[in-house]
Amino acid sequence: YYLQYSWMDNRWTEIVKQSGLGRDQQSATRCVVPYELVNVLEYQHWEPTLVFTNKVSVIDTAYNKPLRNELHIWLNEYDEVFFGRVVSEVAVFNAALFFDDFPFDQHEIYFELESNESEFYFLTPHENTQSWADDLINEILVPEWNINDVEWFVDNQYEFYSTGEPYNRYAYSVLIERDYKYYIYKLIIPIFIIMMICWSVFWIRAKQIETRLTVTVVSFLTLIAYNFVIVDDIPKVGTFTIFDTIILLAYIYAA
Repeated sequence: YYLQYSWMDNRWTEIVKQSGLGRDQQSATRCVVPYELVNVLEYQHWEPTLVFTNKVSVIDTAYNKPLRNELHIWLNEYDEVFFGRVVSEVAVFNAALFFDDFPFDQHEIYFELESNESEFYFLTPHENTQSWADDLINEILVPEWNINDVEWFVDNQYEFYSTGEPYNRYAYSVLIERDYKYYIYKLIIPIFIIMMICWSVFWIRAKQIETRLTVTVVSFLTLIAYNFVIVDDIPKVGTFTIFDTIILLAYIYAA
């Protein structure tokens, strides 16, 4: 994920100008500091504490590229000092997924940020959040899944933890839908074909009992064998899904 947030702290105005940032038109108005060096700076800065409530762990990608964690400081045209934190890393997030409608299931993948600072401040989405969400829908391709929508909301109601500490919340959710065409063409249609072969015994003369029994038994065994073939394409969950219903009905009608 890539997280960027900023805040204004005008207490640093004189310090920033004394360091040469934005002193004149030839001077730079922005500087970037590696975040791990912030604690050894002469002047400490205030920073909102934002944490992902559903982040489980961080995957070390140092062999591929270093984790990006930077502190940006810039001075705007009104001599207001802004700080920005940029964090880019690979992490594991936890979200509840419900597979009852498999293979026609939809899920909400969400990322929830919370702050438990003692001072109250508002979390405000960036003005380009909507355009970034549109880019995510149009440009990101996830195999077997379709991104339907991206939603976000901010809760600045000064809510409280059970311990009495205030916090704000910002949630960013991605609505995804499984691309079910694969399951229709490769799984469901072959099952119906096997069922049609099994039911073809009703067009065989009643006197040919051996032939009718052979077609029925072979179709039933084929259905069982096919179930073992497709087992890797089915999510291993404890709930009874739509696909499980189709399989169960196929067994009943074949028997």
